[in-house]
Amino acid sequence: DEIPYRANIGPGAVSIDLAAGASAGARNLELTLVGNVSSFELANPGDGRTYNFWLYQDATGGRTFAGFPAIFDFGNGTAPTLTTTANAYDFFSCIYSSEKPKFTAVHVPNPS
Repeated sequence: DEIPYRANIGPGAVSIDLAAGASAGARNLELTLVGNVSSFELANPGDGRTYNFWLYQDATGGRTFAGFPAIFDFGNGTAPTLTTTANAYDFFSCIYSSEKPKFTAVHVPNPS
């Protein structure tokens, strides 16, 4: 069983290197928004790898996430809007293809 990579993110730009540092090799990421995120990057993904991540609102809530770059393909051409309720979360699962190169992603808002 993999231990998920956990981090507080925000405010501002966020980049997580999937090949180096504390997040190296992580496929499950639990990220808590402690400020508004203006951009987001998952750097150095592995080809064909699936990544799951949970974006949690902190106890304050209302955090915005305007960060999905065009490399994330949600199928409808539009990045999802996050749940902003305090302590709520959104779940994402994506698979990376170096051929495209894109993350094909799905979003589940505030599963409970």
